Amino acid sequence: MAIENCAVVDGGGNVVNIIIADPSIDTVTDHTLVAATGIQIGATYSGGVFTNPVITAPSSESAVAVMNTQASVALAKADDTMLRIQEAVSLGATTWTTADVVAWVNYRRSLRPLVSATTAQTLPTQPAYPANT
Repeated sequence: MAIENCAVVDGGGNVVNIIIADPSIDTVTDHTLVAATGIQIGATYSGGVFTNPVITAPSSESAVAVMNTQASVALAKADDTMLRIQEAVSLGATTWTTADVVAWVNYRRSLRPLVSATTAQTLPTQPAYPANT
């Protein structure tokens, strides 16, 4: 009995899991165990040969779309935070200074152009949330 890395291959030749087992003892229902090293889930197995999936980097268009969405969500959350700050200051429930408010204003200003930017960029760092807001 030899214990080794085994690919769990479904009926279509797709590697659906990697386990440590004895490949000579096929106890996986409706699947085949094949001794394998360096194989990833998602690989295919055909004619005794494994082929790992090709993983490609996201396109620049999808990276921009993700960044646009993240910026839009961050801006909406920052807008809500500014409203909470305004309410808390009005009620005297926070001791925020002008500098604290300016940090959030500048954060929102830096997010706005990213919502419709055409090149992927790093989102700015969000300021700390104010207490009692």
